[in-house]
Amino acid sequence: MQADLRILSLYFRGLFYSYDNPKWGIRAKDSLLIQTLHQRRMLAPHPLREDRLILTLRGERYAKDIIHKILRPVIWVIVSWLLIMLYYRP
Repeated sequence: MQADLRILSLYFRGLFYSYDNPKWGIRAKDSLLIQTLHQRRMLAPHPLREDRLILTLRGERYAKDIIHKILRPVIWVIVSWLLIMLYYRP
């Protein structure tokens, strides 16, 4: 779960920042989570700064899968609940 949240945070940050921004990405720390994501090739070194990591295409695809599998049903439940409340409103 922590890895999913970390990838999602990187993905959403990547929507607003460009790759030519050297401050983008996360610091390359020696944590087990970062090492695991790097071994799975979801993170790669930033082209302009070696001490930062960015999402690869595999990481972005995984983040989109998380969004479709987790956030989409939650939004569907909330919208359905709101429609039911509007329908049965006195």
